[in-house]
Amino acid sequence: MQNENTHESITVPTRLVPPKLRWPSKKYVTMVDKEKKRFHEMAEKDKARYEMEMQNYVPPKGTVVGRGKKRKQPKDPNAPKRSL
Repeated sequence: MQNENTHESITVPTRLVPPKLRWPSKKYVTMVDKEKKRFHEMAEKDKARYEMEMQNYVPPKGTVVGRGKKRKQPKDPNAPKRSL
C-alpha cells in the first residue's frame, strides 16, 4: 500500500522547479531505505534539538505569542453613507 503523501504523488510542472533542485530530488527518490536512514536520523536529532530550544524560549516583550486574532475596526457613525 502506498501512502498518498509520498514524493511520487506530487506533480509539479518541471518548468517551475529550478534545475538545482531537480537533481537532489531525483537522487533522494532513487535512494534505498538504508541510505535514507541517515537523513531520517539527522531530522530526528534536529527535531529534538528544536523542541528543547522551544521549551526555554521566551519571546521578546511586546510581541504576540501565537498567531493572534485580527480585530475588526469599529464602525464610525459619522462616516458618509454609500449611495444606492
